[in-house]
Amino acid sequence: MCPSDPSIPTNGLQARSAQTAVALATRYTTKVFHLSPVSLTSNQIEEHAFSTCPLKSEWSPVDGGDRMGLLRKVLYHSGAGLNAALTLLLSDFRPSLTIVEFPYLFRVVSKVPARLRGKLVLSEQNIEHEMYRSMGNPIWPAVYIVERRAVRNADAVWALCEEDAAGLRKAFKRSDIWTIPIGVEPSKFRRIARSDHTKPSGGGLERQRIVFHGDFSHRPNRWALERLTRIILPEVAKHVPNTLAVVFGRGIDSGIHGRVESLGFVADVPRTIAMCDVAVVPILEPGGVKVKILEYLATGIPVVTTSAGNRGIGLTHAKNGYVSNDLAGEFSLSVVKLLKDSTLRQEIGARGRQFVQEHFPVQRSTKLVVEAVETTLS
Repeated sequence: MCPSDPSIPTNGLQARSAQTAVALATRYTTKVFHLSPVSLTSNQIEEHAFSTCPLKSEWSPVDGGDRMGLLRKVLYHSGAGLNAALTLLLSDFRPSLTIVEFPYLFRVVSKVPARLRGKLVLSEQNIEHEMYRSMGNPIWPAVYIVERRAVRNADAVWALCEEDAAGLRKAFKRSDIWTIPIGVEPSKFRRIARSDHTKPSGGGLERQRIVFHGDFSHRPNRWALERLTRIILPEVAKHVPNTLAVVFGRGIDSGIHGRVESLGFVADVPRTIAMCDVAVVPILEPGGVKVKILEYLATGIPVVTTSAGNRGIGLTHAKNGYVSNDLAGEFSLSVVKLLKDSTLRQEIGARGRQFVQEHFPVQRSTKLVVEAVETTLS
């Protein structure tokens, strides 16, 4: 059970959901229940061998990122309006095991009789209460209570990285946390020749393109975009005046604003990334693993990020990427260095691609998912 339909993954959360479902479908009959109003597609189902089903309820959370909207969202995901709909669906499906993404959804699933939903696995994307606290959100104690109950009552708990697993063990006194990293299929991400639209009209130098993408309804992504446009891009442009920042994803309008080209929602993420030169991820709020960075690395584009962005990934500064929290200083200078030196870009990009192939193969993730399920069911 997950927040949105993973049939066509367009963000890191959906990529994780889809990858888990695909791994399960190699051995088990798999159905994904989600909170999207309707399934996004049906033509992906045969390919992935899992089916999706929207979970509908008359009571829905308020859109928006204000405090009351977030609180209502937590309450909604914690049970209000969803239990009856899910009970009916599980009465027909009757799984041996139910995997729940996010602690907010755990309460509604745990209230379904065990004979209908089987054993319960909590799949954590972040340490949720830590992320809310790092954003200065005052509802983090409520999130902590919801998360504590979920972690302590699940039959098994999965984390995306060792850092999160260690944090969950410490915060909730549970030792048996599985670490199941997301995997990447490098064949889906590859550098391609730039299209003609990357060249400025009327002649002149071709633009140097730095890229950042994500779901901009997620506050850390919005803050990172602001840091990119207000701090990093002006510093980089002092040394590389023809720099263009390409940003795209859900929750952002399309248009060109000075040195920023916003593409809005983009369906073909690999192709869009592949036409850029350097990836910048100035995220300072810790939480989970930034799947976008794995995608940049798999494409062969050099990455400049922060220690929070590098959490759970393990890049080595100046070897297979650049890691710095000094956004106006070393971070921006690293971007300049890469934009000015095409050979360095190729070298760092190649090392990054090799790194993600070695440390984040999708086959390893599939194997770990199956092992974790078999252990829980035994």
